[in-house]
Amino acid sequence: MSEIVAMLTGRIRSTTHEFAVSLAVYAIVGLFALTAYVALLYALGLAISQEYGPMVAALSIAGLTILAALIALLVLSVRARRLRRMRALRTRSTMAAGTSAAAAAMVPMMVRASPVGSLVAVAVLAYVVSRAGQRRSSDV
Repeated sequence: MSEIVAMLTGRIRSTTHEFAVSLAVYAIVGLFALTAYVALLYALGLAISQEYGPMVAALSIAGLTILAALIALLVLSVRARRLRRMRALRTRSTMAAGTSAAAAAMVPMMVRASPVGSLVAVAVLAYVVSRAGQRRSSDV
């Protein structure tokens, strides 16, 4: 038993160590990328300012940066909306499957009880399945 605990503890320690190393490497890469981005903006500002002046250079860089940020927000918003729709569709699909399964489980019990009960059970099952199909086709 102690060997299993030691093995699991060792795995947790190695996973934690790997995570810490990966985090440090990504932090360094992020720092280098940020430095390159700032240098690129500085060089772009110098190039534009030689041609059009410092005010136009600063305003054009700021405007392009704001435009890029707004585009990124738009993409994130569209993605979040799509994910919400997918979650809602998955939830409705799961609920419909559960309802259909419950109705299908009732059918054998009702058939044993009476023929009229089986007719009612089949009608209920058909109704549930048709409603689930209507929800799916109206969501698309």
